[in-house]
Amino acid sequence: MADPQIAVRPATGAAPALADSNLPWQDILRTPHALADTGGVARHSRRALRQQALSAGWQSIDSAFSGLGEAVLLIGKDSAVDKMSALAMRYLDDGHGWAVRDGTLRHANAKMQRLFEAYCAAVSRDRQMRSLATTASWGEVFWIDISAAPAALGQIRGPMMLLRMRRKSAFAMPDVAKLKSVFAITPAEAAVLAGLAAGHSVEEVATLRGASVLTVRKQVASLLSKMECHRQSELVRLASLL
Repeated sequence: MADPQIAVRPATGAAPALADSNLPWQDILRTPHALADTGGVARHSRRALRQQALSAGWQSIDSAFSGLGEAVLLIGKDSAVDKMSALAMRYLDDGHGWAVRDGTLRHANAKMQRLFEAYCAAVSRDRQMRSLATTASWGEVFWIDISAAPAALGQIRGPMMLLRMRRKSAFAMPDVAKLKSVFAITPAEAAVLAGLAAGHSVEEVATLRGASVLTVRKQVASLLSKMECHRQSELVRLASLL
């Protein structure tokens, strides 16, 4: 799945009016010079406007990633948490390793914490994304992508990092509608594929669907052909991509 892209329009023209409720947050953050006190705008007003724009920018990021089922955090120096999404709060409250202590993101395992800090330092240095996987519980993992935050979000408080956190479970049932759409298969075939990906045997899928084993085997054969696979395990691996 491709990473969502956050488009930032280049600033053009003079500074927009302060009363404009549809003020583009990207333009404000990208063009501090456009807010120069040429029109009598006070310094504190410009600062308040930047803070408002920063908040709007974070809301845009939060909304984009939450729609994909990903928690997001904005952190600064020494893993100090500046902002976090509602989903991130739920992840960090469940007691499975990651938590915010004294305003910083910490992991209960000292070795994992050192690795996380090393990755953050490397991202801050070369701005190349790093990924880290940690165990949440049996059959569940947290997958964390650490990347440099958009420059606009760090303009007020200095360079920041954006953390994307996903919780993956071996017991999660794949989305049937997505399987159908992505692999161009029938609804019945998608339901069978979801059952296989969830760890069920052909016989168990047949029982769960109230169908005969022969019918399910025919559907598996059709899936193998349509998805260009040679064995059932390959079907499961493709389904797990979603």
